[in-house]
Amino acid sequence: MLALAIMPLAVLLLLALLPATLIVVTVHGDSMAPALLPGDRVLVLRRWATRRLKRGDVVVARVDLPLGGRLLIKRIAALGGDRAVSRNQEITLSDREVFLVGDHREASFDSRQYGAFPIDGVIGRSIHHFPARRAVAGD
Repeated sequence: MLALAIMPLAVLLLLALLPATLIVVTVHGDSMAPALLPGDRVLVLRRWATRRLKRGDVVVARVDLPLGGRLLIKRIAALGGDRAVSRNQEITLSDREVFLVGDHREASFDSRQYGAFPIDGVIGRSIHHFPARRAVAGD
């Protein structure tokens, strides 16, 4: 009987924590093509709720630009202690930095131009990809 009384509380707690743990982000642009295309959505597990980040993870990061902040979806190419090339110079990342790049290198503005991103700007790691519905020839 006690278990039945606790169940609604557990459901309410779970529903309250989901928005703080998971977010859905829509892909804009083709910097991550062909893995992610415009209109696709990714389910993102917030960084505080995830395991350590690793090379190859697709992440969402907040970047502050002169015209305001925006979200970027990129792949981690290097972590703290690694070396990478940014703005034609070799850099060594600190333990609090990540080097983010788009899969479609020619269309991506990323760490190669901006430099390393602070790890605190990484919102979370993509855990699922929802492809957008696309028209099929003949429809």
